[in-house]
Amino acid sequence: MSEKEYGQEERGSDVISLTAGEKTARPLFALLRERGIEIDQPCGGNGTCGNCRVKFLEGAPEITPEDRRWFSGEELEDGWRLACRARVRGNCRVMVPKERGKQIVSAVDFRKPKTEKEETDRKERRNPARQNGGYGLAVDIGTTTLAAALIALPEGKQLAAATCVNSQRVYGADVLSRILQANGGALADMREIVRRDLKSLASDICRDAGISEEQIAETVIAGNTTMQHIFAGESCAGLGQAPFAPGDISLRHFSEGDRDVVLLPGISAFVGADVVAGIYALGITEREEPALFLDLGTNGEMALWDGRRLYTASTAAGPAFEGGKLKNGAASVPGAICGVRRERGRILPETIGDQRPVGICGTGAVSALCLLLEEGMLDRDGTMEEPYFSQGFPLWILSQRERICLYQEDVRELQMAKSAICSGVEILMEEAALEADQIAAVYLAGGMGCALDSGEAEHIGLLPAGLSKKCQGVGNGAIGGGLRYLRERCAAGNERERGAVDGKLREVVKLAVPVTLADHEKFQDKFLNNLSFPERS
Repeated sequence: MSEKEYGQEERGSDVISLTAGEKTARPLFALLRERGIEIDQPCGGNGTCGNCRVKFLEGAPEITPEDRRWFSGEELEDGWRLACRARVRGNCRVMVPKERGKQIVSAVDFRKPKTEKEETDRKERRNPARQNGGYGLAVDIGTTTLAAALIALPEGKQLAAATCVNSQRVYGADVLSRILQANGGALADMREIVRRDLKSLASDICRDAGISEEQIAETVIAGNTTMQHIFAGESCAGLGQAPFAPGDISLRHFSEGDRDVVLLPGISAFVGADVVAGIYALGITEREEPALFLDLGTNGEMALWDGRRLYTASTAAGPAFEGGKLKNGAASVPGAICGVRRERGRILPETIGDQRPVGICGTGAVSALCLLLEEGMLDRDGTMEEPYFSQGFPLWILSQRERICLYQEDVRELQMAKSAICSGVEILMEEAALEADQIAAVYLAGGMGCALDSGEAEHIGLLPAGLSKKCQGVGNGAIGGGLRYLRERCAAGNERERGAVDGKLREVVKLAVPVTLADHEKFQDKFLNNLSFPERS
């Protein structure tokens, strides 16, 4: 059978033939990487998330204890293994589901800043963003996902946008894993990976818009503090241990040939430029009424404005709400279960794009928890009733082998994620001396935030009581801030006015009051209390 001649269950996958040494077993990851394929390993290759599943059609390696945790006996016999634990000898053929692997192409050049005098002289000579026919690119470097949007300058019309998986996920799904890997010697490789991803993403966007990459006059980049450190090739040593001192997180202007590159400013080691950009995009600190900004990504970054000060924090929510660490988890891709309802005794999953189910994304997990709580199949402590405790709660079944379930282990992961976020918000409310009824608006950023049912979020205790009716999804705040920056800088008539635009971002940072949750005297107690699901009113 050739690499493209495989059956129904292998469709939507790539089948790769590999050769390893006969005497020494080699890691499957290394063999695939030599073929230009990186596989998602959110847990950093520890075998604890189950996301790097592959199927050996020939030459299956020995079964590991981690394999036995994630696969049934029948699946193991069929050749299913965790790629992160597989070590192979000789020849093999392995099926890699396309959503698990991603090819990365071409590189991005990034030059060091010019001296202050050189930069001033360059700006006075020309403002690239104001040239007719120029384009601006706003970029969000997320831990899980990269996003970018293209606008025409000077009119500011958005022309195209796209997202892709951050291929750094092979070094772990969360920020801590990335920091440890970067400090362990992988910084240069991680920097190269994200630049390749961004180059590929920019190429796709430009192709869709019918322009060349050379026509991009200015690129604005926002991301969490760790992601921007890695992008700039800066040491992450200060991010991984107390007192958690980041490197340069100020607003920075670079030049790349004829293109301006801007790194938006961050607030702290835990609250980055993506949050600053979102707050700036919405003009939160330019208004008097209190508002909460919440980015429901891997980091759970949040900011609470009380009319005078901006209380900020980040909590280690982990990847559960992005499909990571769930046994049948999936990113927000076509086919991901994004909602669950019961109709006439049947469980009916709703999927992104109305496609065949491929797994459970964050909103689907929240919806499933709500259903289980409402039906009395899940108690306040997070224990499912039998047979679901031991077998999982089925959300979609085609056959015994093709089924998508929410498992007891998944519930525990979701409990920890929702408790971390809710506890962080509660502490910011106490620091700002604000009650829920005093907060005028709650802005939910990110892909999950935009699609999340806020009532369901409050029902499971992801949000404190009283906030759900004030929620509105705002999409990608980092991209929104980048686009506002491009438009306002382009509209500025001179260097002084352009400096005033920079000043708005610096003012957001100046108003910030960072709150370190890990050191907060109340966080641990709140976290333990919020692990339970709220009492039904």
